[in-house]
Amino acid sequence: MRRVALVVISLVALLLGACTAPQGSVVRGVEVASVEWVDGQQGGVPERVMLAVDIENRGAAAFVRKGRIRIGYAGRRVLMFSLNERIKIPRKSVSRVIVPLEVNMAHNSQAMAFRGALLRHDISQMEMDWEVTGRVGVIGARIVQPTEPLSEVMSEPMLSTLWQITDKMTR
Repeated sequence: MRRVALVVISLVALLLGACTAPQGSVVRGVEVASVEWVDGQQGGVPERVMLAVDIENRGAAAFVRKGRIRIGYAGRRVLMFSLNERIKIPRKSVSRVIVPLEVNMAHNSQAMAFRGALLRHDISQMEMDWEVTGRVGVIGARIVQPTEPLSEVMSEPMLSTLWQITDKMTR
């Protein structure tokens, strides 16, 4: 169960840090709406996580067609979240958008070290890259963020939230 909690924790924290809202939009909050397990069996790594994202969109309707966040530890990829379904962010509104993400965790030596680093509140060797494809109004875009240290992507308030969630879920 601890392994699952850390995957979900990292998912929420990374989306808080990397969520790309359309111009004029603000992500107000992210929470885990549901978790789907392989064969319905709880344990291990979830197969799919549904996030509820509260977003204030001050502009035109936006559509996200697909996306991916990859997390690495000490130079090796350990975790990937993929969005493979189109989601709509309604125009000029404050709304809750459900974001279905597929979860894929590597089975390598760095995955265990990654989980330990989360427990120690140590992001010094963590890095991430992401990519999203979508459109706002009639303008389509593909945005790619190359690999960067997580310490440069996440602000202090986001890190504080990550550690609070980690501490609550691993006691």
